[in-house]
Amino acid sequence: MKLLLSAFSFFLAPAL
Repeated sequence: MKLLLSAFSFFLAPAL
């Protein structure tokens, strides 16, 4: 679950 959140943050970081 933590890995999924990390991946999500990774893709969301540049979007923000």
